[in-house]
This record gives sequence, structure tokens and C-alpha cells, in this order.
Amino acid sequence: MLEREPPSTRYHTPREVARRLRVSPTTVMRAIHEGRLFAVRVSDRVYRIPVGALLRFERGDEPLVTVPAVDVPELSEPQPRERAGPELATILR
Repeated sequence: MLEREPPSTRYHTPREVARRLRVSPTTVMRAIHEGRLFAVRVSDRVYRIPVGALLRFERGDEPLVTVPAVDVPELSEPQPRERAGPELATILR
């Protein structure tokens, strides 16, 4: 039976990647934000780099996903609604 790696070894923190590449964590974050290094955004300020993405980066390959990190609004936050104008009230009568 194949044993799976523990979850902590399938992803790296930006600090771990920085140590491995001998650069600063800021440099790693810059690569993430520029879309050169794929990372999963866990929360507002927390990123994790999959092992495969790090290996591609080390080889100099293009990331499989080239979308820079973007802010995604929380789905649980209510979105502002526009009020219906008098035209809609007339149609609904």
C-alpha cells in the first residue's frame, strides 16, 4: 500500500521557500504577486506554495497557472442591492 505524504510536506510556506531558494520572503511574495510562482491563498495574508509549483519554479519552467494573486470578495458578505425604481413597481402591479 502506498503511503501518502503528510499535508505539511505537500505545501510550503513563503518563508520555507525563501530559505530553500536563499532569498528573502519578500522576494517570494513578489514572485507570487507577479504570477511567476503559483501559490494558494489560504486567507487574507496566508499563502501556501504547492511542491509541484516550487519544483517548476526552480527548473525555470512557466507556472501552470499564470494568474497573479487577486483579492476575492468573501462570498458570505451581503452584496449591496439596488432599489427598484418606480418603473419596476408599475410592472409588478
